[in-house]
Amino acid sequence: MAAGAETVWHRLQATDEIYFVLSGRGLVSVGDESGEVGPGDAVWIPAGVPQKIRALGSVPLTFLCACGPAYLPERDQRMGEAAVIGAWP
Repeated sequence: MAAGAETVWHRLQATDEIYFVLSGRGLVSVGDESGEVGPGDAVWIPAGVPQKIRALGSVPLTFLCACGPAYLPERDQRMGEAAVIGAWP
């Protein structure tokens, strides 16, 4: 994820996710909670919970995302104004 980039609020229905941060720093928001993450950190995102992530600093944020069951685009529900206008980074 490019430095300064941010996803829109979204949630995956019926799919849990785990982010594992490889490099860079980010701000992950899951539901009502937000926290800064860096290399070696892992974040669990339960199915159906709103989420977004932003790359902090001047270097890209690199992370692995594991989904279970497997990610399907039709389970991805975008939220907020960006969802209305169809924006997606």
